[in-house]
Amino acid sequence: MKRAVLFDLDGTLIDSSHAYFFAEREALTCMGYEGFTAADHARFIGTSMKDMWETFVAERDVQASAGHLLELSNRFISKRCVSRSRCIRTWWHSPSACGVPDSSWPWRPAPLVR
Repeated sequence: MKRAVLFDLDGTLIDSSHAYFFAEREALTCMGYEGFTAADHARFIGTSMKDMWETFVAERDVQASAGHLLELSNRFISKRCVSRSRCIRTWWHSPSACGVPDSSWPWRPAPLVR
């Protein structure tokens, strides 16, 4: 019997955009910034989190450094994605279950399993 291990490092197998959006929004909320939208997040898909935060901080009135926001968002990703696989399935299947209406997303999430 052949065995294999698959690694999904870039969202090819599982669309992790939702998890990152919530972590980014949560990091900004912790720093007192409200109004981060799915469209804001979509602008940065394909860039590194470091570049995303540097650009976002330069463009907006955010009272935090890009490095601090990167640290916070990474912490939220780890907290929610690694330790709560049930939450991950919820995010990917239905963003509205996390308080974000499906219609506010600029894309539709790919099903976790086809």
